[in-house]
Amino acid sequence: MLLLYNVIQVLLFLIQRGAKGFLFVRVNNGQYKRKKLVRRVDKIKRVRQHLNPLSYESQKPIELDEDWFFKAFDVSDRHLIVDVGSAMGGWCIESANQDPETNFLGLEIRNGCHKNALMRLDAAQLEQKNCFFLQANANVDLERILRDVLVSGARVEAICFQFPDPHFKKRHHKRRVVTPQLARVVEEALLASSSYFSHDIEKPFVYMASDVLEAAEHMRSVFRNETNYLIEKKEENKDGGVSGDYEELDWTLEYSPFPVQTERESAVLAGLGETSTKKQTIYRALFHL
Repeated sequence: MLLLYNVIQVLLFLIQRGAKGFLFVRVNNGQYKRKKLVRRVDKIKRVRQHLNPLSYESQKPIELDEDWFFKAFDVSDRHLIVDVGSAMGGWCIESANQDPETNFLGLEIRNGCHKNALMRLDAAQLEQKNCFFLQANANVDLERILRDVLVSGARVEAICFQFPDPHFKKRHHKRRVVTPQLARVVEEALLASSSYFSHDIEKPFVYMASDVLEAAEHMRSVFRNETNYLIEKKEENKDGGVSGDYEELDWTLEYSPFPVQTERESAVLAGLGETSTKKQTIYRALFHL
């Protein structure tokens, strides 16, 4: 019994010390020697949420073959919707699945997100090849990408900025994706595409959304002040007033023009947006020609 008691005490001692990061092992003389416990922990790669688009690496222009756009889609001259900041690609993939007659191009600066998007696209096994992703810095590469799109014969139906990184700190505001130069690049691409659309039915447009009011105001302000031909869409409710949230701030677009929600959008509307300005509230704006 005494031997059994001693064995139990030793085991309890080993468990206790092991939990603290050490293991006691028995040596030749019958004594116990403390040995550091090395635990192997498989690292789980996490996608970095924030990336500096102004860093040296991020400022390198994207390298693309001259015919990359023709290879990207089965039918390259269809209308194209560009999602700037496509994250892990869920919105583009599901939109492409629901609308096989339209091509969707997702641009994402973060390598981890881009790789995940490619894996999800491969797993989706779309019936048509109408979704494609590029790892690109929109502030560096969007002009070249849109030029290639137009040269290929495709026309831009819409360009989206859905829940971009708000870069909360004031000193990081310069990292925000929507800049005066970018707004002018977007406007030029929509103008070049406009003659191929029926102005009575459909017009090329730029759509933006964020659950952070200050970030949404920034995007809307840039397109209001830096473009000459884009007109902000206004909506009225049944009573003749504007619809949507924060009416006093003139946010009139209540719903997205697209049937598919982004993953961030779904989370915010479910009340899971920890950094949202107002619970379950999304600030949207749409500018068209």
